[in-house]
Amino acid sequence: MSSWKRCALVLLLGLVAVFVQSTVLKAILPPVVIPNFLVILLVFLAFYETSLAGVFTAFLLGLEFDLHGGILLGPWAGSFVAVYCALASLSQRIFVDSGLAAFAVVLLSSFLSSFIFVVLVFEFQPVQLGVLSTALIEALLNGILAAPVLALLRRYLARRER
Repeated sequence: MSSWKRCALVLLLGLVAVFVQSTVLKAILPPVVIPNFLVILLVFLAFYETSLAGVFTAFLLGLEFDLHGGILLGPWAGSFVAVYCALASLSQRIFVDSGLAAFAVVLLSSFLSSFIFVVLVFEFQPVQLGVLSTALIEALLNGILAAPVLALLRRYLARRER
């Protein structure tokens, strides 16, 4: 599968993830415990598609999340590109196939992307601690879901080595 096809599939999965988080999960779970599947997709992208197509796809994933939020257009896109670049530079040094490593990488990526988002949106104004505690809970949930979701993505979207 070419890298542009894989990136198009990741974007399509991003739309499905936004739909599931904003409809199905909001109907059955309290708002504090809804995971952000786009961060898990971003981690997959950073480890399995380190190319210009990957950076472009990370930006578009962030725009999908910005459009979902409906407040500002750009902070999540900038956050996702920054996290993608950091992870892509580390992708040759971290073995993300391990469940514990996947948990740690997604946990840190989720918290870092939320932190960058808060910095971009609030522009260094005082922020309530509730925002950071919500980001930490979301990061923990993303980390817990990371191993099974990344395993599914690897199985169906990763390059086949021959």
